[in-house]
Amino acid sequence: MGAKTIYLSRLAMILTFPLSYPLGKLLDWILGEEVGSIKTRENLKAFVEATSQQVALKKDEVKIISGALELSRKRVEHIMTVLADCYMLDINTTLNFDVIAEIVRTGYSRVPVYEHKRSNVVSVLFTKDLAVIDPDDNIPLRNVISFIPQEIYSVPVGTTLDVLLKNFKTGIKGHMAFVQQTDEYNKSKPRTVGLVTLEDVIEEIIQAEINDESDMYEDNRSARKRTHRKLMQDFMKYTETYGNRQVRVSPQLILVAYQYLSTSVLPFLPQHISPAVLWRMLQYDVYRHVKTNDEQEARILYTEGKRADYFIVILEGRVTVRVGVEKLEYESGPFTCFGTQALLLRLNREGSLTNAAAGTSGTRENTKLDSRVSLTDSNTVFYPDYTITAKGEIYYLIINQDLYGAGLHATKIERSHGGIK
Repeated sequence: MGAKTIYLSRLAMILTFPLSYPLGKLLDWILGEEVGSIKTRENLKAFVEATSQQVALKKDEVKIISGALELSRKRVEHIMTVLADCYMLDINTTLNFDVIAEIVRTGYSRVPVYEHKRSNVVSVLFTKDLAVIDPDDNIPLRNVISFIPQEIYSVPVGTTLDVLLKNFKTGIKGHMAFVQQTDEYNKSKPRTVGLVTLEDVIEEIIQAEINDESDMYEDNRSARKRTHRKLMQDFMKYTETYGNRQVRVSPQLILVAYQYLSTSVLPFLPQHISPAVLWRMLQYDVYRHVKTNDEQEARILYTEGKRADYFIVILEGRVTVRVGVEKLEYESGPFTCFGTQALLLRLNREGSLTNAAAGTSGTRENTKLDSRVSLTDSNTVFYPDYTITAKGEIYYLIINQDLYGAGLHATKIERSHGGIK
């Protein structure tokens, strides 16, 4: 029945048109267009903001929707990091320990490489590629770039972010793009003016800064530094030395030895020797080198039944170990330690002295390893039940009881004074 009234409705519309049309235009001019009429991006943004409370949208969700709608309007020059603020490497740089330590300390996964001037970017160095490089070889960066070439992805000024995001998603050209601008005087060769990454695009979508543990700034464009930042490990301190070393070893090997001792060898665990003190101990003349043509006496590291007041760790090379009455032999390689008991005896003695001085009051750290060990010097002597001989050329680390005892005392002083600066 209702369908039959359509003619009556149309007649009413025609009769009221002279009055309703001017009135509708007047209301549009006064009140603006109706929010529910979604015709443009601005209408959609306004609609989302107006109805966010009704549909229980969170503030962050509204910002993400708004950021996504603006993606096709923003251009790369609006979000790029200008070249002057970028960490870059000259292609003539030599990849020694200091340079690699600096790269690692910055926390970047990709580093632009330029030639002659910063605007002439020729390649990108991936930090993960440094894992196969020995800093002692002092390899030129140019050789690494030629051996592991990386394609440069460039976009012209004016590229919109939706186009950039589409290219980033393919993964073919990577997640870093260099923004190039054509000069009026040299249109054939554009110059690089900045760089933009996938992270920059995502930040525009969510309308918030993404900070990781290595970021120095909250915002690259405002250069506002972060108040809370987890500092990357400063590997430069691993080049410090104390006194004169007779044997030269690489900083990387010292670092690995430090990590091994502080995590895997009982006398050097942090509850006994603090990390700072252990590191200083490793800077002294505690490294030995046994050559192939050395005399047999120099090649014997431990002799069965012969007093030994030291601890060793094999750093490079292999040794032969002969054990027991039956003289059973086997070989050991890098990061095998011997003589741990010599240091444990000293640790027990120092712990006993501390407990004796402390009396029965306070909290005691259980550092005793054998209650039958007395405080006499004779009970800090270690007699190995094996013989160890170098097999070929080896490097090893040696720490005697005196140096270890000094480390124990230094740790106590450090902890009693709230740490060493």
